[in-house]
Amino acid sequence: MTGPFAGVDVGGTNIRVAVGTPEDPGPARRAPVPAGYDDLLDRVIALLGDCCRDAGLSPADLTGVGVGLPGVAGGGTATFVPALPY
Repeated sequence: MTGPFAGVDVGGTNIRVAVGTPEDPGPARRAPVPAGYDDLLDRVIALLGDCCRDAGLSPADLTGVGVGLPGVAGGGTATFVPALPY
C-alpha cells in the first residue's frame, strides 16, 4: 500500500487513531472509550477526521483503514468483545 491509510485501535479503555504512510506513520490521537456503542462510532469517526485534517487529507484520500478490537470478529462483525461494556 503506497497511499495514505488509517489505523484504528479500540482498546478496553482508549481509542487510538493515526493516519499516515509507510514512510511517515503520523502521530496518533487518543480518546477514552465512551459508555455507549453509538458514541464509540462517533468518537472513532471524529478522531479519524481530526487525523486526516492534521495530515492535510480528507477521509476520501485514504487507501485503507485497519481496525483492531480486543475480541473476536468474523465476517466483518465483532462477535465477542469482552473488554467493551456493550
